[in-house]
Amino acid sequence: MGTNLANPFRRAARDLATASGSDLLLSKAAQVLGTEADSPSGAGELPWRTAFGSTIHLLRHRPNDDVLGELARIRARDALAQWLPAARVTDSTPTQQGAQLLVVLTVAEAPPGNASTDIPVPLGPAGAP
Repeated sequence: MGTNLANPFRRAARDLATASGSDLLLSKAAQVLGTEADSPSGAGELPWRTAFGSTIHLLRHRPNDDVLGELARIRARDALAQWLPAARVTDSTPTQQGAQLLVVLTVAEAPPGNASTDIPVPLGPAGAP
């Protein structure tokens, strides 16, 4: 996967910070999952590419049950498959931590490499930001 700019952007000693391996994979996946894609409730976060991202944001403030966990898992998996073909979801586990739902995705490089990382996708409880 090489080396590229880390997300979120941050300063290093003399330039912007870079990442490689599992750190870069995590950075790219976080960018996809954290960007609101075009949906029935909005035009998408990036005006120049409204379809980019995921629709996980539409699941906030919903009843915390098994159905919500499965929907979050599927939406995250589909967004990563579309926008980050260099990664493949190898495992996903929705778990409830009190009133909060947490979906942990295990993502690996698509031609099998040595980078693999867990990505937590938190969804707050109903009424929380």
